[in-house]
Amino acid sequence: MTRPLTRREWLWAGGFGLAALTRPRLAQAQTPPAPGSGWPIFRGDSALRGVGVSSLPSSPKLRWSFEAESEPTSPVVASGRVFFATRDGDFVALDLSTGKPIWASKVEAGFEAAPSCAEGLVLVPDLGGAVHAHAAADGKKVWSHQTEGEAEIKASVAVASGVALVGAYDGTLHALNLGDGARRWTHESAAQIHATCAIKDGVAYVAGCDGHFRGLDVLTGKERVDVPFGGYTAASPAVADGIAVFGTFSNDVVGIDLARKSVIWRYVPKKQFPFYSSALVANGLAIVGSRDKSLHALDQKTGRLQWTFETQGKIDSSPVLAGSVIFFGSHDGRIRGLDVKSRKSVFSYETGAPIATSPAIAENRLLVAASDGRILCFG
Repeated sequence: MTRPLTRREWLWAGGFGLAALTRPRLAQAQTPPAPGSGWPIFRGDSALRGVGVSSLPSSPKLRWSFEAESEPTSPVVASGRVFFATRDGDFVALDLSTGKPIWASKVEAGFEAAPSCAEGLVLVPDLGGAVHAHAAADGKKVWSHQTEGEAEIKASVAVASGVALVGAYDGTLHALNLGDGARRWTHESAAQIHATCAIKDGVAYVAGCDGHFRGLDVLTGKERVDVPFGGYTAASPAVADGIAVFGTFSNDVVGIDLARKSVIWRYVPKKQFPFYSSALVANGLAIVGSRDKSLHALDQKTGRLQWTFETQGKIDSSPVLAGSVIFFGSHDGRIRGLDVKSRKSVFSYETGAPIATSPAIAENRLLVAASDGRILCFG
């Protein structure tokens, strides 16, 4: 395990020329990352299910940590690199094996959305309404697109069929050419868009703060689905088996049948707290964190409660699945691993800082961003 490098140390060393900034390793065996099993976008795949294709050791150990100077976004992983951005405007690539910085860039506006990787690019939108595309290999700027409204963008970029899609806080969904950032189409809604689009079969699904769940053709922007669900949501929909699932700030979780274009179930817990966390959907369950400090596991088809798991802090972190273990963070400062079958805790790590981000499962590693600026890597 390497000692954490601060961004100040990194910049002092020249930013990009970091080969000389090495730290002694602790006497701990290092299992090399497995190739071809990344987590290239927020929630892992285009349907935003939160399911990893990579396995983890039965008892993950801290391999390294990196200290940024401000709160980081959820991390993503592609081709052996970890990408994240920060509220202060840093956009960073780390080596997955060592945690050492590879390249970085900076904007004034700052970031809240996780980056997205596609076709050799890594894309991230900023809080000034611009979308930036960099070469994943060396960080070279390929293009930037400034949206007309210059509204904050807190959703991650979704990519399909050469189109990059992202919603903004002025209620506009923007579709851009992946290659050059040119505008293809826009779609207007009545309130801000906080959620990332889930993409399935050429349709981009997004839940808006205007209380409507929409499905838009990725290539043309033509509206194919419009389902009013009531309320306000910051959670991104998870799409699986023809059903989209997401929580709301109206203290409920909804299931929408994409073929029937209607709400087919609504889960309202006894404790009335908002759902900010995006759902994990796998094996017939929809699992979502709540500000009532608990994970709620629901039957994906009916919305019936199957079980809950309580922590000591609100759960804005979006859970992910690696094998049979659910990993998630909490505002109580702990990263937990919960066996999905026995519902017993099989992993716990105290970070000392609230965790509201989505973990990433990639290449035999678990990546977590804590609110104090640290990126933690377990494996």
